[in-house]
Amino acid sequence: MRFLKYFYAFPILMGSLLIISGCYEASGPQNEFVQTVELDTTTHPHSTTRQFQRMVFFADNQWFVFYSDGADCLYKVSIDGVSWSTPHIMDKGIGGSSNIDVTYRDNLFYYFNSLDVNPDPDKRKMALFAQKGSVGDQHIEWGEKYRVFKNDDSDYNFMYSSVSMDPDGILWAASRHWSHSGHFHDVVVSRTLQPFNITSWSPGMASLKTNDPKSLAPQIIGLGAGKAYLTGKATEKGKIFGNFYDGVRWDNKDQMVGESTTVGGDDKRMSMVYEPGNESSTGRVHLVYIDDKDHVRYRVLSVPDGVPNWTPPLDQSGELVVKDSKGRPINAFSCILSIDSSEQPALIYLLYGETKWRGKDPRAIRGELRLTRNADGIWSNRSLLMSEYGEKHNIYPNMNENTDKKIGILYTKVRNDQRIIMFSSADKRDVDNFFNKAR
Repeated sequence: MRFLKYFYAFPILMGSLLIISGCYEASGPQNEFVQTVELDTTTHPHSTTRQFQRMVFFADNQWFVFYSDGADCLYKVSIDGVSWSTPHIMDKGIGGSSNIDVTYRDNLFYYFNSLDVNPDPDKRKMALFAQKGSVGDQHIEWGEKYRVFKNDDSDYNFMYSSVSMDPDGILWAASRHWSHSGHFHDVVVSRTLQPFNITSWSPGMASLKTNDPKSLAPQIIGLGAGKAYLTGKATEKGKIFGNFYDGVRWDNKDQMVGESTTVGGDDKRMSMVYEPGNESSTGRVHLVYIDDKDHVRYRVLSVPDGVPNWTPPLDQSGELVVKDSKGRPINAFSCILSIDSSEQPALIYLLYGETKWRGKDPRAIRGELRLTRNADGIWSNRSLLMSEYGEKHNIYPNMNENTDKKIGILYTKVRNDQRIIMFSSADKRDVDNFFNKAR
């Protein structure tokens, strides 16, 4: 029998019940190496979203988390994942932290947020800004803000952005864009003109042919050599589309990557990570998404000779990943991929939300947060509980992309109509020992 160890600000609580559920073989109470702490409270439901954005980092042997308390966008710092600094205010948190995305390389953070630039408070106009910061002791030294989509001043509302840095140091930004003149959503992409330089950006490129009047939630992955792959969930159509940029132009037609749901504002989207190539292979993009039956599906994209190829092929369903002990699919409400590319082949980690509670609103779905792993192309038959044992009201998780040392989970817990920002973490060695155990 295993014991659950909760870490809060001062007291340590113990629990000792064991249950079996989840992905083939699931852990019961949290293993003692998983630490959980309450970070803050919030008034906004999207304070830790979205799962294709990154707001958790283990950098320079410190934890950094970005989130919103409903009024401001904040970050906190911790050495051990248990004791945290006071919050550092970045800027106003319009839309919770749904508009925040952050990436990190070589002791530098690149922070993106959509801010209202219209002096008329009754006519919101959202513009995307980039800011660079260097890591210090328990803080970040931030530089100036620079606007990304400078050529699109006539239109407005660049929101729910996705950013990534490609192997060459070029930053890519993709934003959902509400076209005031056309009354539809599209996705606009821009990239820095020089590596690591946020002061100058290419003109915005309309990049998905699939416009949607309801919503488009994008994620972009820079592949290097000027190439990129973009996905977006089109909510009204209930599909996830993708498009490839070959360094000069986007494909003439979007690829339909997978069926999805038509519920706006839920967390049933997609998540991608990039696995760098080596001398014998090109890089690969790993993708998970929630399909129209609330099941987690998985695909791998390779780009040999500049032509995007999917496994499984797009005329087939993605690989079904999350199943119970009898091989039946488990309903999920969120999915996030992370990667340890320091190992060859890379280890792929999937955090998913296993549905345990549904409200009357179709967006009101909550549950346990569980972790599983793909090693050598095979998904583990085990899952590790990363949220608190016995607590099913967890929503909108976020996870660090680079998991070579630590694994950290930021999420929101609903308790008696109060929203609490939570953080769970574990040492990667302990997590891998858990998955390496035979059943």
